[in-house]
Amino acid sequence: MMLMGGLVFVSAASILIRLSSADPLVIAAYRMGIASAIMVTATTLRNEWRPLRSLARRDAALMIIAGIALGIHFATWISSLFYTSVAVSVIVVNSSPLIVLVLSMVLLKEGISRKGSVGLMCALLGGAVIVLNEAIVRLSLQGVTLAFCGALGVALYLVIGRHVRKSVGTLPYVSIVYLISFLFIVALPLALGYPMTGYPLADYVIFFLLAAGPSCLGHTAYNYALKYLPAPTVSATIVAEPIGASFLAWIVLGEVPTMLVIGGGALVLIGIGLVLDVL
Repeated sequence: MMLMGGLVFVSAASILIRLSSADPLVIAAYRMGIASAIMVTATTLRNEWRPLRSLARRDAALMIIAGIALGIHFATWISSLFYTSVAVSVIVVNSSPLIVLVLSMVLLKEGISRKGSVGLMCALLGGAVIVLNEAIVRLSLQGVTLAFCGALGVALYLVIGRHVRKSVGTLPYVSIVYLISFLFIVALPLALGYPMTGYPLADYVIFFLLAAGPSCLGHTAYNYALKYLPAPTVSATIVAEPIGASFLAWIVLGEVPTMLVIGGGALVLIGIGLVLDVL
């Protein structure tokens, strides 16, 4: 039940973003600013800052990089939602497990199973079909490119997290990384001259819901579920998220995915499932 609740929260993020009238970078800044405030408060109330006093300099530097990577993820992925459909954006950005696999192969010299190889090729073929759809339907690959940059950002964030989380608890780690992510993102709209205030009340409600729901409750539910369920079971939610988001976009926004998106998306999701070994 906790896992399903997290899936609903995360799947709803793209819909909330599309309902906002603010600039994507402003949305990202508010989302991470509110989320970091919530997590810092929770960490303080639970008195879990002490382990950071003995944190190695290398790990501290990695946390800064992780925060910047997460900032890049949200800045580019949220922007992608204004250039392409929810289905395409969410499918591409959730290809991050494939990028993590490639990074592990290249940087860590880790091997790949036959099943993983098939999954990677399947996902690449699906990605090519989605790119073809964008070229035919929208004549612009900006949305796909931004979503892919978002996938790169979250993949780097996850790879770093695998290492640093060995010595840092969930709350202090997320608090610091979210705060750094916010500081990175908020500098972008300020530098570009986008207004940070003066939006309708509905936008501020959306900002809060994005922070409290998908960021704080959704991803926290995933981490909570890992204590009671096998990692492959929890990882399977990555496959389910694009399906949930696409369904909500169809119901709320009236976005009906094309056959190319459905076919390409199915190949990508099957490929991710094979890589995660959940099929």
